[in-house]
Amino acid sequence: MALDKAAREISVDEPASSAVDGDVDTYSCTLADAGTPWWAVDLGQNYDIGSVVITLPKVGGKERNYPLLIHLVIHYMDYAKKL
Repeated sequence: MALDKAAREISVDEPASSAVDGDVDTYSCTLADAGTPWWAVDLGQNYDIGSVVITLPKVGGKERNYPLLIHLVIHYMDYAKKL
C-alpha cells in the first residue's frame, strides 16, 4: 500500500523514502532528539487500514523492539505542517 509513495519526516538520518522503497536493506530513521519525532506517508487515497507493520533494522544481528505510538491521520500534509 505504501510502496514508493511520498514520505516525509521531521529529521533526516536516512531519507523518509527509504522506508517505502521495498528494499529491506534501507530504512528511515526519525531521531527522537528532533523534539516530537514523526514520519508520514501519503497513500494517495483513503484506505480501510486493519493493521500496520513496522520492521525495525537489526543491530548487531539482534532484533530491536521499541514502543511506538501510531496516529493514522487523514490529510497528513496539513497535519505535518502544523508540527
